[in-house]
Amino acid sequence: MNKKIGISLLGLVAVVMLFGPAVYAVDSLPSGTPITLGEIYDTMRFVATTIMLMSMVFAVIWFIWAGIKYMTAGEKGVEAAKKMFWNGVWGTMIILGVGVIIRTIAALVNRSFFWF
Repeated sequence: MNKKIGISLLGLVAVVMLFGPAVYAVDSLPSGTPITLGEIYDTMRFVATTIMLMSMVFAVIWFIWAGIKYMTAGEKGVEAAKKMFWNGVWGTMIILGVGVIIRTIAALVNRSFFWF
């Protein structure tokens, strides 16, 4: 038991002596401008807007495809087209919900969500 404690203590001392000088070797912080909350807000808003725009274009194409499928389908294809349409509705609601969540988080990061 004492041998295990001794080996563990020796290993701890070796680690401290080995990595201790590395702490003092760290120079000052790198030069440049720091990232601000405004830049994070702008990036989040750009990404959210771009994703929502692309998703809504895809949703419109999906609805057009479902409509064409509905008009050209037989009896069995009508049910598939209706299902495709409602899947598009649910997908669009999810896209818009995620957009609201992302914009809320972006507003909280920018501290512009509340009146005070």
